[in-house]
Amino acid sequence: MPLINEIHESLPYIDAEPTPTERAAAESLIATYLEPSSTSTPHPSLPPLLPSNLSPALTTEHNRISSSTPPPL
Repeated sequence: MPLINEIHESLPYIDAEPTPTERAAAESLIATYLEPSSTSTPHPSLPPLLPSNLSPALTTEHNRISSSTPPPL
């Protein structure tokens, strides 16, 4: 294992977080291109969801978490 880690200048740089105004402008622009149904229905080319195969214990835990019940002690 080398003692010196190489730094590759070819790696992309990370942009700064957009300001709230920039983010709102970007989200508004994206929303103009989205169909209204795209936020509530899946894309037609996606296959239907498979049924859940959770064990009874996991189903009970999932129901407990979704109802905001604290865990048993």
